[in-house]
Amino acid sequence: MESRSLGRVASKLAMDIVAKARVIELPQCKFCGSKDVVRNSRRGGTQYWLCKKCGRGFVDKRALPKGRYPIEAVSSALYMYFTGSSLNDIKRYIEKQFSTELPSDSTIYNWVVKFSEIASKEARKHKPTSIGDVWIADELFLSIGSKRYYLWDVIDTKNRLLIATYLSPKRGTQDARKLMELASERAGKVPKVVITDSLASYLDGIELAFGADTKHIQSLTC
Repeated sequence: MESRSLGRVASKLAMDIVAKARVIELPQCKFCGSKDVVRNSRRGGTQYWLCKKCGRGFVDKRALPKGRYPIEAVSSALYMYFTGSSLNDIKRYIEKQFSTELPSDSTIYNWVVKFSEIASKEARKHKPTSIGDVWIADELFLSIGSKRYYLWDVIDTKNRLLIATYLSPKRGTQDARKLMELASERAGKVPKVVITDSLASYLDGIELAFGADTKHIQSLTC
């Protein structure tokens, strides 16, 4: 669910960015921004332009500066990627829906990296509202290449919001403490109750983060 939310944010940001970039009347050069452009023939029904300032040619397909594909295609690709579509399905959809050339795997990957980074930065500016007083914390083992990592999550039981996520190579007391401090900073409050599994690191980690203000409940079913 978290990846789908990120996909929606990233695809919306892609549309917002191009909307802001096009406040100035089109066309304008995608490379230097100059409006001193002239028509440079039509090929396959597509209008090509030549910038008299920098001398570079470009196609106006509602693409981002220095981009080749319509921003709607980029937005669709991002959403499809984060909802589990294969790269081949994404490429076929773009080719059919937007009557454009087939993007490469690396092109789609670059879109995902670029707009995911923007989406993550934007998401950090916002804090969730109506966070409850009872949180659940859990950790998941991950193997990335030859290295072992742990992905820690804190979820609010009131509305099932994912409050914080933390990735670490260990799962010691300081890692549990860091997770709790991140969650508290994100939520803007200290919980009354934190429910965890039987991992011993939570005992001192929660105590160090919240002191006596928070009750810690360990559950075998967490």
